[in-house]
Amino acid sequence: MRSFELGRILRRQFNDPWTASVGDLRDVAADATFSEESMDIDKLSSMVLRVFFFGAFLALILAVIEKMLNLVGQTVPGIAAVPSMMLSWAVVLLTFVIALLLRQIREELKTN
Repeated sequence: MRSFELGRILRRQFNDPWTASVGDLRDVAADATFSEESMDIDKLSSMVLRVFFFGAFLALILAVIEKMLNLVGQTVPGIAAVPSMMLSWAVVLLTFVIALLLRQIREELKTN
């Protein structure tokens, strides 16, 4: 957090920032930095959640297509993974998606 933002918050919160106690100043600074960081974390987790979900869906689709082609003796060119490996990638990514969703639910319940 930039120093002029902290100064603006202090002037708004206290008439004279020099007479405020250290605990008051620490609380104001912690509140200001937490709100900015939480906004960035929410955006980042939302983006990661979408990327992981899309990746898991793509791995699942590729695993199904590869397995169907393997049944008739063919393979998808350029893929060097067996369908069970792609399915395990999808499960790992979906595990992270579930963990991030549970974290978001916990944060929502904590704020309400």
